[in-house]
Amino acid sequence: FPVTIGSREVLKNALSIAENLSIRDRVSVRVYDVRTLLDEAKLQRRGNIISELQPHIMEMAGLIDYFSNEDCVCIFSKIRGSLPQGSAFLTCTIHNNLERWFLKWVIDWDMIYRSRDTLEKIGHAAEFASVETQTEPHGIHSLLMCR
Repeated sequence: FPVTIGSREVLKNALSIAENLSIRDRVSVRVYDVRTLLDEAKLQRRGNIISELQPHIMEMAGLIDYFSNEDCVCIFSKIRGSLPQGSAFLTCTIHNNLERWFLKWVIDWDMIYRSRDTLEKIGHAAEFASVETQTEPHGIHSLLMCR
């Protein structure tokens, strides 16, 4: 079965490892670095990259912690409008917790902390047909799955 892996590579050789594993396991895979694709799109003034790639699952972790609820609704709406029918969009949030004060006052790292309900409301406001959340046992992080 064909698989496409898009990554904003953190580990220098993560994409080559993924490609080698796909060869070993005989999975047809297209591997690319999202930064390279975005840079190419800017240079070529290409259209909607999500529509072009037709992903079955799009995942975005850590980014929305720096955007307002209104901006998140806008981002989610653009993603929803670009995803193929039946695809899923996954994202997550961090809830207000004790670590927040250390991050803010000791290392001056400010983020936006959201409740599970707020995350769900953003998914609904972006007009996804289905919005589900799951919170891990410690109650610090929630995952949002939208379809």
